[in-house]
Amino acid sequence: MAEFVEVCALWWNTSKKDGKKYLSGSFGPNNKVMLFPNQFKKEDKHPDYKMFMVKKERKEDQPQDGFPPQDNVQAQDNVQPSLLDEEPVLGPDGLPIPF
Repeated sequence: MAEFVEVCALWWNTSKKDGKKYLSGSFGPNNKVMLFPNQFKKEDKHPDYKMFMVKKERKEDQPQDGFPPQDNVQAQDNVQPSLLDEEPVLGPDGLPIPF
């Protein structure tokens, strides 16, 4: 029998934008996983859920990986904005992810 390996834990969340429920959790120290019901399912062969992985936002005032920031390291200007506060994010199928 195959051994189960825990990959991550997920928690229910509610979108501030439209009140819809979704699951999210951490996948390692730098990635966030989000699981959404497939609102575009029209046939049984279409998936019930879609899972997306994004890099976590970097907070400039918090040290990364437990190490204090170094003076000779420049802050990154290309930090991704919060997915729930910005315009819709498109999934791999080109359709908006239902937040």
